[in-house]
Amino acid sequence: MKTQDRRRFLFIGNIIISVLCVAAILGYFLLPLFRASFSVTVTPELAEQAADIIAVESSIAAKNTSSETDMSSMLKNVIRSVGASGLTVSFSSSFSSSSFIGALFDRKLERADALIDDAVDQLVDNAGNVISALISSVASAAAKEVVKNQVGEIIKANDGDTFEGFMEDLGGDSSKIDSLIDGLIKAIMDDNATVDSVTEKALESADEVQELLLGVDKYSEHARSYGDEEKEGVRKMCKSVLGAFADENGKLQFKEALIGMILDFVNKALSGEGVNISGASGSDFVYTASIFDPKAPRASVAELTDQLKTRIKTLFYDAANGKLPDFALSVMAVNGALILVCLFLLFYPILRTLTNIGKDNPGFVLVLPIIGGILPFTFLVLIPSAGPAILKAAASGNLFNPPDIIKAVVNAVSISYFSGTIVAFFAAVIIFIFGFFYSYQRRKLKKELSAAETAPVFTAPAAALKPASEPASEPAASEDAEEKTEEN
Repeated sequence: MKTQDRRRFLFIGNIIISVLCVAAILGYFLLPLFRASFSVTVTPELAEQAADIIAVESSIAAKNTSSETDMSSMLKNVIRSVGASGLTVSFSSSFSSSSFIGALFDRKLERADALIDDAVDQLVDNAGNVISALISSVASAAAKEVVKNQVGEIIKANDGDTFEGFMEDLGGDSSKIDSLIDGLIKAIMDDNATVDSVTEKALESADEVQELLLGVDKYSEHARSYGDEEKEGVRKMCKSVLGAFADENGKLQFKEALIGMILDFVNKALSGEGVNISGASGSDFVYTASIFDPKAPRASVAELTDQLKTRIKTLFYDAANGKLPDFALSVMAVNGALILVCLFLLFYPILRTLTNIGKDNPGFVLVLPIIGGILPFTFLVLIPSAGPAILKAAASGNLFNPPDIIKAVVNAVSISYFSGTIVAFFAAVIIFIFGFFYSYQRRKLKKELSAAETAPVFTAPAAALKPASEPASEPAASEDAEEKTEEN
């Protein structure tokens, strides 16, 4: 390749590298600097562990009734049904480059407050979506459990009979049972659902179950004995359970109740009183008690959400002894400085491309943009992603022996990260690969230019310039004399 061709190759290479760096810089501002996404799949193992913990608290709802054991069993089965459905809930939180860079030049606590507020708002809003997904899944599982309980109440006199066995006796035709379950789900999820409307629907399904059992000889005798007393038990159970999620008018408010439960939990943490979920004495499970209190005041989802955001922010501030904004601002400023350093490393090739226009050797070293592109993504995404992956592999491979609940949580939780620095990362990878060819041509051109500058100037002897007819053996002095004579 000729010198001019090498110079042209490097100039075009500079343009390509500059375009990649411009794209990398834009990625910092057009995409989130950092986003963490969390998803939890309610696996059967996790549901089993949760059932053992949460079922203890169900005694609050039934502590004044005679159906405590039935409710506890029902709640366990509902949780297990949710696990069998494979419900997945997810939420995420993200941060922008501009908020960190701004904190570097404008060190006002309002910036830190805004960042904290935004993080909490994202957390609570995502929690609302999680609750909505849970309500739908739990409603489906609860409806199925109600129907199974109704069948079980009728056939329990037959030792060893189960719901599954009953389904087999029906010849595998589950359409009627599925229809009952779907009807209950619709009743529960109806926008105007009340305790009475869902209870009546449950009683209707009990009548249909009874009719279905009367058609099977094996269960007909027990079905005929299923009377008003048993149906009254169903009514009391439904009213007891559903009443925990209803307002003073009996309208079901699942989302409000669950958000209120979380709010009560946060309030308890702020008050300094311990929260006990183990069933030990000394705790009345206060973070759920207000939910199961029919006299507890109810509020709208929006009101409860705003209260929850405020209380969580207060919890964060109190945990840091009021110094959270100062600490957050310092962290933001440090990160802002690191971002600017990375941006400068990416801007360096653009600057060199402009300043090298017209130079004999327009090439330059590509180490800085490669470092500026690879390191941020490595620390923001690659390294954080490796931690959960190693932990999950260790738990699954029995490298250590954590409690079953820890294993279930590790296997159920999935964490993923994203960063706008991914554009810079791929740009750096391309520059790194292209750099092998670029650096080779840059070094070759440098050697050629150096050789041209240090080469001695060669002056041909006068004899070599004379015509061949002139005698080449005459003394140089005589030749000079003749040339002077000719000139004269």
